[in-house]
Amino acid sequence: MSDGGLDVEKLSLLGKWAEGLRRDQRAEVAASGKAILMLIEEIERLHVVIWDGRLNPARGPEPEPREPEPAREHLDDFPTLFHRLRHRFSAGASG
Repeated sequence: MSDGGLDVEKLSLLGKWAEGLRRDQRAEVAASGKAILMLIEEIERLHVVIWDGRLNPARGPEPEPREPEPAREHLDDFPTLFHRLRHRFSAGASG
């Protein structure tokens, strides 16, 4: 068995099989054919994304926006876990 992945020939053959399944009168079989066609489209879209990344390496994907980190007490102000917990719970109880 070859581990070369799905080349154009294999994708084309899958597409032909999927079209045949899609035309079947049984709903489950037709749905299977449609699902295979959708997967082939996604594979082709991902190929485009990969090649775009290879051809334009400087223009990488935009980073996702990060949520701001919650405010933290400065650990030097509370040297032990006990002091940090006592401060956190006393601040929560008063506010």
